[in-house]
This record gives sequence, structure tokens and C-alpha cells, in this order.
Amino acid sequence: MACYLTLYEDLFGRYPFPKFAVVENFFPTGYGFPSYTLLGSQVIRLPFIIETSLGHEVAHSWWGNGVLVDCEKGNWSEGLTTYVADHLSQERASPEAARAYRTRILRNYATLVSSHEDFPLSEFTGRDSPASRAVGYGKGAMIFHMTRKLTGDDGFWQALQDVYRKRLFQKASWSDFADVFGARSRTDSQTFFRQWVDRPGAPTLRLSHMETTMEGGAWKVRGSLIQERPFYEMRVPLRIETETTEMAASVLIKDAETNFAFEAASPPRRLVVDPEVDLFRRLHAEELPPDINAIKGSDALVAVMAAGHRERLEEAARMLLVGLGRQDLPILQEDEIDLSHLQGERPAPVRLSSLQSVAGCSSRKRDRGGRPFHPGR
Repeated sequence: MACYLTLYEDLFGRYPFPKFAVVENFFPTGYGFPSYTLLGSQVIRLPFIIETSLGHEVAHSWWGNGVLVDCEKGNWSEGLTTYVADHLSQERASPEAARAYRTRILRNYATLVSSHEDFPLSEFTGRDSPASRAVGYGKGAMIFHMTRKLTGDDGFWQALQDVYRKRLFQKASWSDFADVFGARSRTDSQTFFRQWVDRPGAPTLRLSHMETTMEGGAWKVRGSLIQERPFYEMRVPLRIETETTEMAASVLIKDAETNFAFEAASPPRRLVVDPEVDLFRRLHAEELPPDINAIKGSDALVAVMAAGHRERLEEAARMLLVGLGRQDLPILQEDEIDLSHLQGERPAPVRLSSLQSVAGCSSRKRDRGGRPFHPGR
């Protein structure tokens, strides 16, 4: 624990409380409070907690319990704490581990957050579902990562120190962070934060009209970057892989289609968009491996049982759906399926009796001081 206090003091500023305690609780919790964290007796015994959740809870001493959250304008603390604790621990392990962590964030968003469950970060107050966690924690962390890429490492950490020094034990909003990052980078960070914080969703990018030609003794790579509405303004990193080397490039996009052209000294073999997973975006289907989260997040599913086994399998099917958080799904036998079910026209959901009320309980809470805490993992 001392290593986290030392690390975060170097990054953000002096620890704001006289002590930090790890308090054992009989519920399976992971709560962050001023000067202590409340961990469940089963949680606290897990061997990986010191390397994972504990760092997150310690970081809340600076972000959420030190600098307070203006919840009416959105809870930024979970996204920031996820980035400077969970992501940073992976980054300190290796660049590959950090890249894999960001990839998991995008995959969770793609599979857990359907269009009808998405919402702006400015409306996030606390997680109450896998979808809200993917937005508040995951998307929030990626917004800070993109801010760091724009501001630079030194400017990013100095900006956080500025926020901490100016807003300790005061409420801060996304706009306050935008002001400080803008001052450090000398850019219009308010516009950047508005497009990522104040509206739901994520950009979907694809390549089009790709061609390579030999012109004047050099290879030319031409193409277009396409995005769907609503359009985002952002700089998209690219990597051009040739027979002999790799080249880094970027394209500033803000409309539906942006043309680009690059020159390469040897024959191009591959063009990769966002090679280091530095952008928050919606992944394509081919970027998503089979995942249980795809079931949890899909809004076009039907549960199907083998014909003739309703009495034996129906209760088990209901329990499985509740465990997946999909108790709203209809349960049909295979001989009841017709083409409309496969085209996304869902029949009326099957009632799951008293199991629905158990699964529908909200976990969004506050501590008594009104500050958001980090719910149990």
C-alpha cells in the first residue's frame, strides 16, 4: 500500500489525509472512502487484490475523495481513477499490456453497450449495470488517455497536479478538467471534451477507396477514412507497413469522408488504423472475438431450448438468463422459431416470476457525504 501512496504523491501531489486504512467488511465490497477503503472479507483475501483493486481505491483518495465530484455534471472520478490506477499498472508492466487493457475497454463497450443503453458521460453518476460500467469507467478512462495523447505526458500529469492543487476538497466537473488541460496544451479542450462527454456513442471508422501506385520512383498510398454520423473531429493515427519498414502517420477527420495520401520508399503491405488502440471507437465485428459479453449486451437475442425438453430445461434456462443479466429474453423451443425471430423481431418476453425482482435491484449508491465510491468488483 505504501508504494501506491508514494507513486500517487509523485504524480498528483501530497496525500490529503492523515492515514490510509484497509478495513475488512463482511459484505463482498470494494468501497473507497476518505482515508480508508472498505473491502469484503472474501475480497481482501484474493491474492491479486494488492496488484489491482487496492491501487484503484487508494487513487480515489486524490480523485473522488480529495477532489470532489460535481455529480450534477457527471462523475469523472471513476474514469480518471481507472486510467491512473488500473491502466497505469498495466502501462508500467509493458506497452503491450497497456494496449491489451485498452482493447478490453473497447471490446466491453462494443459488446455490453447497446444503442438503447448508451448515454453521455455527463449523465454518469455511478455504475448500476455492466453497460454503465463500460461507459463510466471504460469510456471515461479512454477520454483521459486521448487527452494525454493530445497534451503530452508532461502536460497531462502537470495538468492533474493543477486540478488537485486548485480543487482539493472542492467539487470539480469535466469542464474544470477541460480548462486545465487546455491551458497546458494551449488548445481548445472544451470542444474536445464536449464531443466526448456531452453526447453518447462512439465513432465507427472504416477505410475506403484504397490504392497503391508507383509514381516518380516512390510508392503512393491513397485512400479515404469514412465515419458515420454523428461526426467526430479527431486525429486518427495510422501505421503503414512496407516490405522493409513501418511508417507512422495520422489523418485529421471531421466529416463523413476524409481523403489521404502518403508516400513510401518500398512496396506497402498493410495499412492499420489506430494501431496502438489510442482512440475510443466502436469496434468492427471482426475485431471482436467470441465473448460472453456479446450475449449480455445484445438487444436481438432469443433463448432457444431443444424441442421436447421444456419441463426439464425451462427452469435451468431461466436461471441461466438471470445469471447473464438477460432475464428479459423470451424462451422458445426450437420448433417455435420462425424467420421473424432471426430477423430481430422479438416476441413478447417471458415472465421470470420472482427472479426478476432480484436481478433488477439497483446498485447505484452514495456514501453519506454525497461522494461517489467505487462499487464492489
